[in-house]
Amino acid sequence: MCLIIKRDPDFEIPFEKFKAAVSVNPDGYGLSFPEDGKLVTVRSPDKPDPEKLYRFVNEDLKDRDLLIHLRYTTAGATNLRNAHPFPILEKATDGIDLRMAHNGTLGKWKTRADKDESDTRAFVKGFVRPLFKRLSDPEASLSDPFVKELLEDQLTTASVLTFLDSKGNSLICNPTGNGGKQDEGWYY
Repeated sequence: MCLIIKRDPDFEIPFEKFKAAVSVNPDGYGLSFPEDGKLVTVRSPDKPDPEKLYRFVNEDLKDRDLLIHLRYTTAGATNLRNAHPFPILEKATDGIDLRMAHNGTLGKWKTRADKDESDTRAFVKGFVRPLFKRLSDPEASLSDPFVKELLEDQLTTASVLTFLDSKGNSLICNPTGNGGKQDEGWYY
């Protein structure tokens, strides 16, 4: 299964834990962070160099809220289209940027367009993005218990969804799924 890290600003992720996480999740990575009212997202289908990515995360982006996804392919091809975090909303059309990463398996959502598309990508296109597009206040939705309940209803107990918007607001659905832990400064 993949690994999601939600890191608070000015917290340094322990290097040995980060290096181990990269080594067991070799099928690409992605990260999103707020900058100047937008959400910058970097994604790759390639295994990152643990030391280089660690320096980028803990030095260049030290003062930023950060959502990191390390992928272990379980469904769909290992390619850029399936790399997380996925775009949910865009500032130009929706007034705010929002990205989502997933770890685990989906409970009810089973539709995939083709064998190369990951279950998460299909879930984003068919459920998550349409849900957030229908909400009158997407920013407030990250703290809405009903939105969280709708999303969690689609998950198994071994699954987590993590969202980050361009203002640094976040939402973690099913935070203890798949062994998720919240420590001071970070969730993983």
